[in-house]
Amino acid sequence: MNDRHRKILHQCWSEFRKDLEPKNLLPELTSVVNVTDAREVLEKSTRNERVDKLVTEILPRRGNNAFNVFVEGLKKTQPHLAVTLKNAGEVQYNASTYEKTEGAAKESPVSAVIVNLYMKSFIEQAVT
Repeated sequence: MNDRHRKILHQCWSEFRKDLEPKNLLPELTSVVNVTDAREVLEKSTRNERVDKLVTEILPRRGNNAFNVFVEGLKKTQPHLAVTLKNAGEVQYNASTYEKTEGAAKESPVSAVIVNLYMKSFIEQAVT
């Protein structure tokens, strides 16, 4: 998996922890997740532990096609999470879609912090 895709997974991690159910998704990932890895995911006692194992440990080391297989699996099992991934990697402007290469994901909790820091700096410069 390339660095851009790892970054997108990281940006969407909190959404995955809220909604992703790896048990339903694993059958769609057989081309990138082997039986041993699937067993390790399923052995975790909580859904969040299963999400963490799959998203932060297994998928990032499963080759260049892993991200695309993950997205396609999400489209079949949990389409709203596939949309979340797509939005994290793209920006729309004037009816065109552009690949996002910098900044925080849309709807990411980090986005609000970045905006607040920028606005604080902007206001301080405007006042002085």
